[in-house]
This record gives sequence, C-alpha cells and structure tokens, in this order.
Amino acid sequence: MTNPFTYLELHSTDAARAKAFYAELFGWKTSDTKVPGFGVYTEIDTQEGPPAGLCAQQQQGAPSGWLAYVAVPKLDEAVAQALEVSERTVYRDVRDLLLSGVPIQGEAGVGYALDRSYELPPLMFNEEEIEALVLGARIVRAWADAKLARAAEEALQKIEGVLPPKLKQKLAAAALYAPDFHIKAELRSGLSDLRQAVREQKKARFRYLDKSRAGSERVVQPLGLYYWGQAWTLAAWCELREGFRNFRVDRIEGLCVTGEHFEQIPGRTLADFVRQIEAEERRA
Repeated sequence: MTNPFTYLELHSTDAARAKAFYAELFGWKTSDTKVPGFGVYTEIDTQEGPPAGLCAQQQQGAPSGWLAYVAVPKLDEAVAQALEVSERTVYRDVRDLLLSGVPIQGEAGVGYALDRSYELPPLMFNEEEIEALVLGARIVRAWADAKLARAAEEALQKIEGVLPPKLKQKLAAAALYAPDFHIKAELRSGLSDLRQAVREQKKARFRYLDKSRAGSERVVQPLGLYYWGQAWTLAAWCELREGFRNFRVDRIEGLCVTGEHFEQIPGRTLADFVRQIEAEERRA
C-alpha cells in the first residue's frame, strides 16, 4: 500500500469495555473529549501505530455486523486538526486499501465499513519473532537453492517495509548468522528442481550413488525434502524398490524431473512415510 492508513475509528456498543480491552491487549492510551452535540469522543494513542478514535455506536444506519465504521464527516474539527487528518487523507487511504483487495464498503462523504469476516494480518512482530525470521532467512540463504534464498531475502524486505522504526533497527541488528563459505555446491544441487517436483507431484529420474559410490538408476515419486544440518535428503516412493526410500541430494546425479504426474495413493503418501519411520524408531 502506497500510503499507510492514517486514522481508524471504532464504533462500539460498550465504549468503556472496548477501551479497557484494547488498553490491556495492546497498551493503548486513551483520552476522552466532550464534543458538543455529539457526546464523548475517545482519542487513542496506539504508541507506534497510526492514531485512532472510539465512540459509542449511536449513529442511525451504522451497519450491524461490521468491525469498524469510519465516518469522517462526523469527526469533530478540533479532533481532526489535533490528529492531523482530513477527509482527503482517509479517502485516499481507503482507495489504496480497496485496490489491495480489502473488502470495504461505503462511499466518500457517507462512511466506510469493513466486513467482520475479513481476517486482518498479524498486528506486529516482537523482538524474538524478528530474530527467528532473520535467522531462518539466513539459514535458507546459506543452505537452500538460489531461488529460495532470493525469496527469503525478498520476504525480509517486505517485513522490513511494514515495521515501525524501532523494530526496523532490531531487524538490521539481529546478530544471528549462518555462514555459507564452507558449504559444497553439491549439497544443494538440484534443490530447486526437486522442490518443483514435490510441489507439482511430478516423477523424477536420476542416478543414485550409495555409500560405496555404486550407482543405480531410479524413478521416484518425490514426497518431501529434509534438511539435517549437514545434508539434504529426498523422501520418495521408489518405483525400483517398490517402497519408501531416503536419497541424499548430494549423491544424486543426472537429475531429470519428468512431465509424468503421480497421484497421492494411500500407503504411498508423505504421511505414510512418516508413520513408517516412527514405527521403525519405536522398534529400534
């Protein structure tokens, strides 16, 4: 969204409980102002987010079953000046929300309503969540294929774009690293093609080398990829052995993802593979 939403107004049938709820949940600070001809209007300081307001739901025609109702003309002029918002800024930001796919109904000069069924994204990350995201992205960049590494970097950039300044600093200062200078290229060779084969349920053909470097030709139904800290393995249904097998990715040669689609047959799925491994572990 080009411009962040600059003001939100919540109409509640129980304004006092709403204030207490949001104060406890988010630490929001509130200040009541008596507005002649209107009643009590509550200004909300969201600390790091955009300003907001709260009032008792008393307007005629306010849509029932809606989460928020923004009625800019109803906003007191003194309040609007204090919050540095205008009808124009709200109309512009509502337009950006609509263009991004948010289901808002209403029109300029009347009001806007957001469907209660719409699920808003998470409000914000905390410091440990940010460190987890940074570390995960750096591990992906070090150990995964180039496409996935680039996707992880782009995801971090998108997250940085919505963080407030204080948390942006935490993102840049996260001192958790995954060095990649010691990793051999063959450890992640073919990962991009194998990810595609798993995602699209396409058979794969390759020559596989065992511990003694003896090779065999395999046609498999790829089910999942596992990262073990020092190596990647492919879990698959092997048509040569007619059973589940684990293949180290760095021992795969001549990988070819075929155009042949395979179906998820009971007894040959990833869940079946996991159950078999768990049963073997219990017996061991």
